[in-house]
Amino acid sequence: MKRLEIEGITKDEFQELLSKEIKAALQEQLKDLKPQQPEEKYLSRAQVCEMLGISLVTLSNWSKSGILKPRGLGNRVFYLQSDIQKKLVPISEV
Repeated sequence: MKRLEIEGITKDEFQELLSKEIKAALQEQLKDLKPQQPEEKYLSRAQVCEMLGISLVTLSNWSKSGILKPRGLGNRVFYLQSDIQKKLVPISEV
């Protein structure tokens, strides 16, 4: 192992200087990183019905009553999987 000798600075001062420089470098790197948001997955009406075990009529009723929020593209209707997951609530035991 190589030995480094520095004159005019104490070991504690050197450690503090090194620590500041490393923190500054890391903060600079973190500025460039953008938090990644999970990609939203869209489900068709048929996929939602299969996932929840319901009929298209029930899904339509839930959409009209505001339980689930449909999204459209042209003539197609989609639902966000995250919206469906949010609506599912645990059933408390009696």
